[in-house]
Amino acid sequence: MGSYYEHTLTHDRELELLSNLKDFLPDLQIKKYRILSGGWNSNILLLNEEIVCRFPTTRYAKDKMLKEIELLKHMDSYPVNVPQYEYFHEREPMFGTYRYIEGVPLKNSKSRGRQMITDFSEVLQFNKSHSSEFKKLPYMDRFTAKEWQMKMEKLILSFQNELVPTIEQEFFDNLRGEVNKCLDSLAPEDMSFVHGDLSKDNVIISGNHRRVKGILDWADSSIGDVALDLAAIVDDMEELSAPGIYNISSKMVHDVPIERVMMYRAISPLYYAFFISRTRGREMLEHIYKQHTSQRLKRRYEQLMEIME
Repeated sequence: MGSYYEHTLTHDRELELLSNLKDFLPDLQIKKYRILSGGWNSNILLLNEEIVCRFPTTRYAKDKMLKEIELLKHMDSYPVNVPQYEYFHEREPMFGTYRYIEGVPLKNSKSRGRQMITDFSEVLQFNKSHSSEFKKLPYMDRFTAKEWQMKMEKLILSFQNELVPTIEQEFFDNLRGEVNKCLDSLAPEDMSFVHGDLSKDNVIISGNHRRVKGILDWADSSIGDVALDLAAIVDDMEELSAPGIYNISSKMVHDVPIERVMMYRAISPLYYAFFISRTRGREMLEHIYKQHTSQRLKRRYEQLMEIME
């Protein structure tokens, strides 16, 4: 059974979390545990290989967890497994528990077989067909097409402020122009319920890499552009050309312009660079950028430009 994440906690923090669990869940017998995440916004433990315990560590993460828990109450009929919280402690220390979804992260697979594509298609079609229901939920973030474009402009600006001069200012100037071109045609009918963070850690697949078993972390879900989720599904498939990405994308959702899928895919490496800069500092960012991110950004931007011509 592979872990979803690969982060660690200090020993003192581990003891603190275990003490909290014993205080608030005295009947829970913890025979063994391991750390799934000691990450940016949450500490996540797996207890007895069956119970996931999540401790949000920032105000932002706590607010998002409240939203996620309410959303998941309306997802009993979802095409794949989603977390269903069995216990939630809202006061400090805030935490919640749900049953572990068996499988491995999508990052363990470099291909998307026919059945996996079918599973993703069912997920995306469910999201779209139930958008009107999710849109009515009082805590749901709802974006119009124009508001979504403004959201992306702010995102690019935040990346720019954090990553220049490691990444050149000219790159962001050019990228901003292409993003606006791609989103100028975004229409009200393009807005759908989206997961918002279909990263390779948040999609759980079967051990044989043939099926999508579950989707985690719904805190960033909203009414937004479905092309964002499409781009995340094919994000790590570096060997694919733009036509190859279009071929896979069109099998999952029809009538989504490939330009927007490629645009979100071009932006994707910036999330990781931003995370590294914020959590591990400028020196590590410089190293990661030279070793990996620069070539990935260049290649994806070139693919976007090919489509836009």
